[in-house]
Amino acid sequence: MVNAINQSRTSKMETIPEDWKMLKLSEIGTFRKGKGIARKDLIGEGIPCVLYGEIYTKYHFTAYKLSSFITQETANKAETIQSGDILFTGSGETAEEIGKSFVYLGTKKAYAGGDITILSPQNGLPLFLGYITNSTIVNKQKEMHAQGSSVIHIYPKNLEQIKIPYPPIKEQQKIATALSDMDDLIRTLEKIIAKKRKIKQRTMQQLLTGEKRLSGFDDEWIVQSVGDIGDTGRGRVISRGEISESVIGKYPVYSSQTINNGIMGYIDTFDFKGDFITWTTDGANAGKVFYRTGKFNCTNVCGVIKLKRHDYKFIALALDRVTKNHVSSNLANPKLMNDVMRKIEVKIPINLKEQQAITEIISDMDSEIEALESKLEKYKKLKEGMMQELLTGRIRLI
Repeated sequence: MVNAINQSRTSKMETIPEDWKMLKLSEIGTFRKGKGIARKDLIGEGIPCVLYGEIYTKYHFTAYKLSSFITQETANKAETIQSGDILFTGSGETAEEIGKSFVYLGTKKAYAGGDITILSPQNGLPLFLGYITNSTIVNKQKEMHAQGSSVIHIYPKNLEQIKIPYPPIKEQQKIATALSDMDDLIRTLEKIIAKKRKIKQRTMQQLLTGEKRLSGFDDEWIVQSVGDIGDTGRGRVISRGEISESVIGKYPVYSSQTINNGIMGYIDTFDFKGDFITWTTDGANAGKVFYRTGKFNCTNVCGVIKLKRHDYKFIALALDRVTKNHVSSNLANPKLMNDVMRKIEVKIPINLKEQQAITEIISDMDSEIEALESKLEKYKKLKEGMMQELLTGRIRLI
């Protein structure tokens, strides 16, 4: 991917190598606007197209295939895009994200909807341009040209003024190849993770319901309610102020959120010690179940279950599959309160060792996925660093 490098002596991102140019995008090619496609116009199969929102959610730097389609009738009212065109978003929620772009490298004629600005390059390598138009040095300029308050816009006349570092074509090719190779690694790993997650979901469905039995176990499974197998309670009111006033901040506070494993913060004392099951009682994440162990705290929107027997991890996994069906989602603030939780039933193998064997398999799968996700984050950070160095000429490929 990278044969040899020659470190540039410059430290400022705005400083480029002497044999590079700084060109306006207007010197790279011509701009035009997309038009004529609404979400209601999309069909299952047909002529490929792109809507501006998809540039934020689906396409990153490059795209060889588009996943939305329209009829020929709709296409006749839209704007054509060809392989090599750069597509920019025309609006967004923040100035920092405005003008996100990707290069279309597909072989099929396609079409762009409204609020998309299209750059058709006459100079430069399209793959390189797909990366440079999303680089830090370019994004900062986009932000400076952003207009509006509640909805942020950037127009073709603004994009035309943006300057990009422009190395010789041979170096553009080497830079684009290096970054594209890294993208291929990232995409491959993302596909592996997605496949592993699907396998895990299928395995959980089979093992947590008794649909598939592990070798060596043939004992009965029984159906019991949460009230039969454990005692339920709640956490207490813990304010942000109490968290900010903590000195050591040793013990986690679990709340109704699910990001960061549900941790709201840390305080100096603990209310719970040992193994427990917690669930989110209120809000958008109501019904989400966690296994907890050690010394910790829960807020008043966090329910707590102490089991009389059974494996905590198994019960947490089994409950998490069904609790969403019992959330009062018709309320403005969805809820799963203690009295409802106590009535929820789960199917449980009476043999504790079978419960533990099932959770061990699922835990091993979780560990494998977590390791792959950690590797993916390292790849993404490595690519960010490569873009920062290669696209400014601080590191040269020779």
